[in-house]
Amino acid sequence: MALRLDGTDVHLLVNSVDKDGRPRDLLETEAKLVGPDLANHAVSLEQVGAGRYEGTTSVSEPGAYMVQIVQRDQAGHPVAQRMTGLVVPYSPEYRRSGQGSALLDELARATGGTVLESPSAAFAPTQQRITQARPLWPLFMLLAALLFPADVAVRRLHLARSDWRRAATWLHAHAPRRRARQRAIEPGILSDLFQARERVRRRRMRPGTKEAAEESVPAVARSPQEPLIIERPSSPADPSIAEVEDSFPRLRQARARARRRR
Repeated sequence: MALRLDGTDVHLLVNSVDKDGRPRDLLETEAKLVGPDLANHAVSLEQVGAGRYEGTTSVSEPGAYMVQIVQRDQAGHPVAQRMTGLVVPYSPEYRRSGQGSALLDELARATGGTVLESPSAAFAPTQQRITQARPLWPLFMLLAALLFPADVAVRRLHLARSDWRRAATWLHAHAPRRRARQRAIEPGILSDLFQARERVRRRRMRPGTKEAAEESVPAVARSPQEPLIIERPSSPADPSIAEVEDSFPRLRQARARARRRR
């Protein structure tokens, strides 16, 4: 049994002989095709020669087919049978028919290219320069939006040279480095002030001064109804008060020294 596919047509050829090699003639020969959808399709084969039978049918669906050939005698008893398979591919337009050099040459002529002779030629640098267009209007719109406030300020504001100097001074004073230096110097100023205050306290608490004597005098116990009144001298002639008043110039001098070091 032989099968030949011609597009969607299937030609079936059967050569039937007995065990002694003699052809079997005048037999009813039928072929059954079972397609991918499991549908049966029967085809009758006609005798065209001694023991030779042929038939033609058509298939529409691509896929695998099962073909079974059965021969019967005049009484309808089976004499011989054979089973085989048939694969129907996709449409012939999807078949590979060589390299297609004619099509490649035509495409190269239409596009101004060349046909590559080897795979390594695909990575060779091209002689033609490639350009690409890019819109610039978003950049110009952004620049216009940023420059518009500056344009309005130049037209509306009239700044003198002293204004520019004050602005430069303000920027110099608020610069990050200068502010960091001020933070580093401030602890030193505070420490000088604290030291001056401690010196004043030590002078006030020296033995023999009037403040120390007053603090050493114990309070007099009085009845709960009478308030406790402690009189302290507050005349300007008191030397301790004068000493306290003299401490303020020292504090100012310490602050001035710290500013000069800064």
